[in-house]
Amino acid sequence: MSRLPSAILVLLLFLPTLAGCAPKPQAAAGPPGANAPPPTVEVIKLVGETVDIYRDVPAQTYARDKVDVRGRVDGYIEKWLFRPGQTVNAGQALYILDLRPYQAKLAEAKGKLNEAKADVSFAEQQVSFAEAQANLANAQSAVIKARQDYGRIKELVEEGAVSKQDFDTATANLTSAQATVKARAAAVQQAKVTTSTQIDSARAKVQAQKAEVDSAALNVRYSTITAPISGVIGESQIPVGGLVTAISLTPLTTIVPLDPLWVRFKVTESQYLNY
Repeated sequence: MSRLPSAILVLLLFLPTLAGCAPKPQAAAGPPGANAPPPTVEVIKLVGETVDIYRDVPAQTYARDKVDVRGRVDGYIEKWLFRPGQTVNAGQALYILDLRPYQAKLAEAKGKLNEAKADVSFAEQQVSFAEAQANLANAQSAVIKARQDYGRIKELVEEGAVSKQDFDTATANLTSAQATVKARAAAVQQAKVTTSTQIDSARAKVQAQKAEVDSAALNVRYSTITAPISGVIGESQIPVGGLVTAISLTPLTTIVPLDPLWVRFKVTESQYLNY
């Protein structure tokens, strides 16, 4: 009996602990999926159709008509008239070289051409041929007079009115006049040939000087380097102040037309046969 209060105390202290370990009551569970949202269903309708069969192959784009820009005359670059990467049109000015040497050559060629034209005018106005023709006409008139004198004196000699010496003088005068006509006629032909040769030579010189003028003018025009085709222009290889030569192996720049644009690619032999 002396131990009873202690046992009761231990039991009372232990009961709350047991009460805390007791399982909690669970709510009533419903059927599975009762609270879940309805599932989404996708429907695909299958339809037969023709589709393209393709393959991916490595390829390279390129311009077929790439053109190198080169100088046709020698000279120092004074100006650039483009920006690398811009689109230029055929005939557009790209570079301007030093024009002064070629302009001086053109002026010199034009001066020589004018001189040659003056020579032609002088040759066409030569008086030697006209003088030769006048001398021939005088000689022919002298022959006519000598022939008339010869005829009259011959009749007088036959009649015994004049001496035979006068007849011989008339005969000599006629012969001399005829020889003079032949000489003057030869002089006319010579003057004609000489004048014609001088005129032809002067005209040929005019033609040669015209060619020189055309060549000098062409060099002046080539001093402005233009785009041969339209397209995108690249970087210039020679800066402003650099020397351009007509025989240089390095182009000044390049122009690439992008229309049309070409594509180069390779496929296997089996793929080629299948295609």
